[in-house]
Amino acid sequence: MTQLPRNVGLAAVLAILVFSVCTTAQTQDETVYAVGNGVSAPIPIRNVQPSYTPEARDAHATGTVQLEAVVGTDGSVSKIQVIGSVGYGLDESAAKALSEWRFKPGTKDGKPVNVRIQITMNFSLR
Repeated sequence: MTQLPRNVGLAAVLAILVFSVCTTAQTQDETVYAVGNGVSAPIPIRNVQPSYTPEARDAHATGTVQLEAVVGTDGSVSKIQVIGSVGYGLDESAAKALSEWRFKPGTKDGKPVNVRIQITMNFSLR
């Protein structure tokens, strides 16, 4: 009977310890760095070209879509935002293509970190 309270207390302490370690790791993993000041830029190792949409072809639309995104420690791309738009479905096409890119992650102090990038995709009819 006296063992139960001690075990429950130990379990509570362990639960708090595990929670704090997980929270700390989560906070570090979510930090997003800008390139510079010891943070290297991610390097593309696979890029996918965006497709021209039928609407853009019909309108003879051309232009540049500017995107901002985060390259994670595993080289994947997330949190894609269009910061310079063309329209005609080309913004969505560019974002979809960027989501399929893969990178060698950026690093800080020799360790992979999340890095914010900007990518420009040009659309022109030939």
